[in-house]
Amino acid sequence: MILPAAIRYLGQLYSAGPAARGVASLCTKVGELTDRLAKERHHLEQAQHAAHEAGSVQDEARAFVDTVIPAQNALRGVRR
Repeated sequence: MILPAAIRYLGQLYSAGPAARGVASLCTKVGELTDRLAKERHHLEQAQHAAHEAGSVQDEARAFVDTVIPAQNALRGVRR
């Protein structure tokens, strides 16, 4: 999974400390991307839960089209 790997990588960067040049800016960038991943993952989970709570199969399918698929695309779109 990408999010746990990003978190591990961020920890490795922080452990390198200020001795390595450019580590601070890299930590900032990786941290921002990791935060975006976590936020979009949360939105996807909420959309999936709401879809599964729909009253009928048709409503659930509509919820997937309207909310789940866009949330999946937003998660996939997290890039540098």
